[in-house]
Amino acid sequence: MRFFVAFALLLSLFSCKVRTMSDDELNALYDSIPGIRIYEMEYNDVARGKLRYHAVAETAEMFDSNDKNQIVVHSMQFEQYDNKENLSASGSAGKAVRYNNSGNVEITDNIRIYSEKEKVSIEGRYLLWQDKDRVLSGNITDEIRITKKDGTFFAGKGFYLDSGKNKAEFRNGVYGEYISDPNAEKEEKETPSPTRRSEEFPEKEVIDD
Repeated sequence: MRFFVAFALLLSLFSCKVRTMSDDELNALYDSIPGIRIYEMEYNDVARGKLRYHAVAETAEMFDSNDKNQIVVHSMQFEQYDNKENLSASGSAGKAVRYNNSGNVEITDNIRIYSEKEKVSIEGRYLLWQDKDRVLSGNITDEIRITKKDGTFFAGKGFYLDSGKNKAEFRNGVYGEYISDPNAEKEEKETPSPTRRSEEFPEKEVIDD
C-alpha cells in the first residue's frame, strides 16, 4: 500500500506544470547569486613593502553582473596604517557594501570607527562614503555619535562630513557635552568648577576641525 501511495505522489510531481522564468526574473536571480563567496576572509594591502590596510570578515561576496557590480562584506574589522606603519584608524561594522562602478561604500549595523590621530570615535547604524565627492554622511533620521578621548561628544541626525573642507555638520538637530578641562574631575570637589556643559544646539550645527 505504501508503495502505491509513493508512486502516486511521484506521478503527481511529474504531472505538475513547470513555469518558465522571464528574462527579467532570470537576471534578478543571477544578480542575487555571488560569483565568489569567501568565508573567514583576511585581506592585507601592502604598498612598497609596508602594510597600509588590514581587514578580516566573516564572509565576503563578490557580484560582477552589469546591474550589480559590488562586494558585500559581513562582520568586518579593519585597521589602517600610515606611511611609517603606525596604526592611524581602526573600526568594525556588521555589513559593508562597496559599489565598484562608483567606489562608494555603504556601511551598516553597529558601526564604530576610531581615529588614532584625532583620538575621536564615530558610532552609528548607517554611513555612506561618496568617493567622488570625498563625503561621509549618515541618514537624516539616524543618529551618529562623535566622541573625543576627553569625554566630549556630539550626537545628532543628518551627519555630513566633507573631508575636502575638513568640516562636519548635523543637519537634523544635535546635542552634546563639552569638557573644557578633562583634569578637573580628578580634583577635589571642595572647589567645584563648571567643567562640563550640556547643550541643545540649533538644527544645523557646523563643527570645524
